[in-house]
Amino acid sequence: MKTTIYTLLSFFLASCSLINFNVAPEDLNIDYTTSEALLLKPYVDKYLKEASKRDVRFNHKSIELSVEIGDEKDVLAKACFYCRQLVVYNNTKVWNEMQSRDFDVNYGVGLKLIAHELTHTLLNTDHRGYKGETMRVFLDDEHEEALLSVMTQGDNDVPDLSNAELSNLWEQYYWDELFEIIPTNKEFELN
Repeated sequence: MKTTIYTLLSFFLASCSLINFNVAPEDLNIDYTTSEALLLKPYVDKYLKEASKRDVRFNHKSIELSVEIGDEKDVLAKACFYCRQLVVYNNTKVWNEMQSRDFDVNYGVGLKLIAHELTHTLLNTDHRGYKGETMRVFLDDEHEEALLSVMTQGDNDVPDLSNAELSNLWEQYYWDELFEIIPTNKEFELN
C-alpha cells in the first residue's frame, strides 16, 4: 500500500513539473511535428505576438503541434493542457479553406481555430458561452455587431483580418476577450 501511494505521488509530482507558470510568449518552444504542422506557424506566430502585446504568460515552456487525419468531420482540432499537445485535423472544411488560402493569417476562421486551441493548451482555459450565444459590440452610434467569444465551443463566424471594416474587431475585441483582458458577457462600445 505504501509503495502504491509513493508511486502515485511520484507520478503526480512529475506531471506537475510539466507546468511552468509565467512563461513569456517569446520563450515558448513549439515542436511542429511535421512539415504539414509547420504550415500553421503564421497563425501561431500571430497568436504569440498578440499574447506578448498583452503581457500574457503561459503555463508551459513547450508544446507539440501536429496535424492528423481526424475520425469525425465535425471535430476540427483537439487540445490537451496536461500533455501539452495540440492536434489539428486535415480532413475538415476549415483545414481545406486554410489550405486554399495558402494558410493566410488573415483568414479569421483559421486564426480563430488555432487561437482557440492554443488557449486551451497553454492557458487551460475552458469554453465560454454556448454556440449561437452572442455579445453585443457597438461599432458606433448606428452599427451593432453580435459577436461570439473565440472560446465558444463550436463553429462561429469571425471576420477576416483582410476585411478593413471588421478587422478592427480582432484588434479591439477578439484578442482582448480571448486573453480575458476585457470581461466577457458584456456590451462593448468600440470607437
